[in-house]
Amino acid sequence: MKNKSKYYRLINSIFKKTRDGSMSWEETDEDDVFQVSFPDYSLRISRVPTRSQDPDGEDIILRIYNNEGKLIDEVDDAMIYQYDPERRFSGLSSYQAMYEIYNIARRQALGVEQALDSLLNLIEEEEEEIEDTTLSEDEIPF
Repeated sequence: MKNKSKYYRLINSIFKKTRDGSMSWEETDEDDVFQVSFPDYSLRISRVPTRSQDPDGEDIILRIYNNEGKLIDEVDDAMIYQYDPERRFSGLSSYQAMYEIYNIARRQALGVEQALDSLLNLIEEEEEEIEDTTLSEDEIPF
């Protein structure tokens, strides 16, 4: 892998910015593929079946596109691991770090936090209404 130190730096920066919420991921027209755009490039992250012998395994792949939408390069967690198995990203392996990026990107793009907040509000309001209409022992007429 040419320029592997640049890929390490890129993944580490994406990892940190995704974790702290300063990178805004969006849905794409492909299922379970999420994107962040910059003026001349965009990054897409997705899960793909592993290229190794493990039939149940998966890799996390980061693809780089130019402003015309053309794929110009890609890197996955297995490539990072292959070139430096001891490489850590805030204590996580390449797979763990890239999976965390993917998972945060997915949750952000799909609005998971907003959905949870909305559901909690609806359910908790319903609980309060039920509690308000329940009679206490002193109010039971017999």
